[in-house]
Amino acid sequence: MVKNPPQGFDRKLIKRTAQPKIVITGNEAYVLGAIASGCKFYAAYPMTPMAAALVYMAEVGPKYGVVVKHAEDEISVINMAIGASYTGVRSMINTAGGGFSLMVEGLGLAGITETPLVIVMAQRPGPATGLPTYTGQGDLKFLINASQDEFPRVILAPGDVEEAFYLTVEAFNIADKLQTPVFVLVDKFLCESHKSAPIFDQTKITIDRGNLLSKEIGDTVENYMRYQDTPSGISPRNLPGMKKAIATINSYEHTEYGFSTEDITDRIKQVEKRNRKLDSYKTTILKPTKYGDENAQVTLIAWGSTKGPILQALKRLKSENFNQTVNFIHLNHVWPLPKEALIEELNKCQKVLLVEGNSQAQMASLIREQTGIEIKNKLLKYDGRPFYPEEIIEKIKEISI
Repeated sequence: MVKNPPQGFDRKLIKRTAQPKIVITGNEAYVLGAIASGCKFYAAYPMTPMAAALVYMAEVGPKYGVVVKHAEDEISVINMAIGASYTGVRSMINTAGGGFSLMVEGLGLAGITETPLVIVMAQRPGPATGLPTYTGQGDLKFLINASQDEFPRVILAPGDVEEAFYLTVEAFNIADKLQTPVFVLVDKFLCESHKSAPIFDQTKITIDRGNLLSKEIGDTVENYMRYQDTPSGISPRNLPGMKKAIATINSYEHTEYGFSTEDITDRIKQVEKRNRKLDSYKTTILKPTKYGDENAQVTLIAWGSTKGPILQALKRLKSENFNQTVNFIHLNHVWPLPKEALIEELNKCQKVLLVEGNSQAQMASLIREQTGIEIKNKLLKYDGRPFYPEEIIEKIKEISI
């Protein structure tokens, strides 16, 4: 109550100070993350739910020197971006599940040529057209195994607009350091939902181009090997136009110099070299974020955009004075999984509930494959709608009996 309010009013609004915030969608957040990362080439073919990102990048990207290309199809999208990245330009492409299906052969080209590339893949229910304007989390295993044979890739899955921004920045650094494709895996719910968020802190941004040769070294180096067999699996990367750092780049298996080969020794050496990249990367993955009590009677595990509804559910349970403690482990580095950290956390849990937007519990399957730990309690949703806090609360109470 306010003393002496204006006549006819018994209350008065009081001006309050608040932290400046922005209202932003997931699509806009990862576009801004790309620009902040120094992305200079962006290509896409419009497809729900990422079409708005193409429009937004076309609006703001050129102001920061980004070449924006609305290509004729997704095959052109990925091959244009591989070419741009080969010249040293940080490049990003954007698609949804159906469009990514067309990119799979190009993905293999990026893998064998060890070309950095950031791919933002927006999930929606399938197969085929499926439910094109609804949400889901059914493409995780698709991305892990896409393209013929094996090569390293990293998958990040932001849970909200802040993570969409900062993980996109991280994706560019990882792609350059490992010289391999990196995915930012989002979904309809995150892409097109609006949220108020603190203004993104650009002082947190660092740019790491990895083992990229300077022009001075590239013009003078002797006996240059683009695919040198190093302990880390990461080789010195050249750029076109360097006078001495010259290599053949094509889709064939190759020697350390880049020449096509079918030799057994060269083949084994290059496969093992590429695989070692993830060995070094795994040591840098941060532990998954835990929300709530350090030790709880019920632990929820989820990835990606399920973060928001779960946090809201935990907030409501606390306000209701729920008779059991509940915490939440959120995974946003989903491939490779932070295996050792997960084993450590899961071995401390009493009851575990996995929350996931697909019908086959893909993350639960990955966790069992990587850790040997089976999560029996699952809340799966595959009707195209996002999770609601009420259904999460209901399931928590069900397994708490």
